[in-house]
This record gives sequence, structure tokens and C-alpha cells, in this order.
Amino acid sequence: MLPVFDGHDEMPTYVAFTSNGERLVGWAAKRQAVMNPANTIFTVKRLIGRKFASEATQAELGLLPYKVIPSAAGGLWVEAGGRSYTPTEITAIMLAEVRRQRRHISTSRLQRQFLPCLLISIWAKYKQQLTPLR
Repeated sequence: MLPVFDGHDEMPTYVAFTSNGERLVGWAAKRQAVMNPANTIFTVKRLIGRKFASEATQAELGLLPYKVIPSAAGGLWVEAGGRSYTPTEITAIMLAEVRRQRRHISTSRLQRQFLPCLLISIWAKYKQQLTPLR
């Protein structure tokens, strides 16, 4: 693993939108989650493909500090930073940051040899219970 995300070899799946319109991803978003919970999106992968009206979704909505709204097709969207996003769009923002960080890695011989086959793994713990923020 290469430490490219603020000195870490992994990036938390957080996306935040600040009041001045800035978009934060990863560690920067996670650090400010306590001060800006309504505009900090996390655990969004578990919402992909869910129906807004399902019992499982409704049970978890009370534990999320950000707003989740129904879509016209019965799915769901998350609201943050003054607009609505699908869970897939939030995931795409995270992957774009991984790509951006990957481009900034120096081109040492070892890195040139192994980085062309970079593997991105996004863990989704679907059975993990959501716990409220403290």
C-alpha cells in the first residue's frame, strides 16, 4: 500500500460540502464531520439500490445526520451542499479523488512497475449495524 491519502494508506468514504462551496473527500471530510454533520455524507454505499420506503432503509434514516429524500422512481437521494445526489454520485466523487491522488504519486521505478495495475477496493459492510454519531 502506498501512503497517499494525507499520510494514510486508505481513504475513509466521507464526502463533505462546506458553507463556502468547497468539496472535501476522505480524511478532510471525516475530520470536519462533527462540525458539519448535515453536509457530510458517509456510509452511502449501503444505500445504493435501496428503496426509500423499505423498512430497513427507514430504520437507518434516523441514525444518519444528513438528509435522505425519496426519488421519483422510489429510490433515494441524499441532500448536501444545497443539492441532491444519488448514492452512486457520492461514490463517484470518492473514486475521482482516488484517481486524483493516484496521479500525484511520484514516478519512482518501483511505483512505475506496480501502479499501472492499481486495485481500488471499496469495502461495504452491509451486515454492520449503523450506530449514531456521538
